[in-house]
Amino acid sequence: MNKSRGDYCMEMIEDKRVGIAALLISIIALFNHYGYSIGRLSSNFYPIVLMFLFSVMTVCLLLIIYGFILKRSWARKFTIMFVCWSLLFPIWGLLVGSQTAEHLLFIALYASILVLLTAPYVKQYFLIIFRFGDWVLFKRDVILKSGKITTIHFFSKKVPKSGIPTVLPYGYEVMISSRSKMPYLRKIGPHPYHFGKYTLYTRFVKLKSGIELPIYFFSKKKPKSGKPVSLPDKYIVRVNQRSNMPYLVRDKPGIH
Repeated sequence: MNKSRGDYCMEMIEDKRVGIAALLISIIALFNHYGYSIGRLSSNFYPIVLMFLFSVMTVCLLLIIYGFILKRSWARKFTIMFVCWSLLFPIWGLLVGSQTAEHLLFIALYASILVLLTAPYVKQYFLIIFRFGDWVLFKRDVILKSGKITTIHFFSKKVPKSGIPTVLPYGYEVMISSRSKMPYLRKIGPHPYHFGKYTLYTRFVKLKSGIELPIYFFSKKKPKSGKPVSLPDKYIVRVNQRSNMPYLVRDKPGIH
């Protein structure tokens, strides 16, 4: 079965990329090529300077490995700077005319690493992505009929045609649809009260005196006016014996 581009990109996100391992191995090879090996450190040629450079290289490599494993946002930029700095050595070697073939090989290697680090799927690797099982949370901006731009969030197992991976937005929780079994986001907080197939709604009515008061009512379908609400405090649900419809009454202590 042929894999789509979306499937390929998602696999690259999940397996932490073979290219990252190649990147680290290539950088480690820099030690022996440019004189930062243990053997060079034992020589009498500026041993303190070489030890300092060796220490800096070791710290840099540890930071890169740490940043890649934990997906730190600074790791990719730091590695780009590190590779650009390393690229100065073979360029200088070409300028002075020593070991031309070897320096050209390393220039091609570092250029390939820089291309890898700027690839879209590598950038996605460092995004803090919210996952729910096999599902990944995405977001995209949509234009409403009114012209207003709003952001929608959705889950997908594959990379969609539009949308980017994102984090779980503040104030939302994940729910599972009873019909499609797909996850979706819901605001954390008071939720509509349900009584069987009925949902509790409220709307304001204006009295003759000009005062507006909220009224509560149950409905199986979405009414023309009103919004779903949670069960208000100090109210309980009763059922009309004739219509079998639920309604609210004030809760009087000791009377149920």
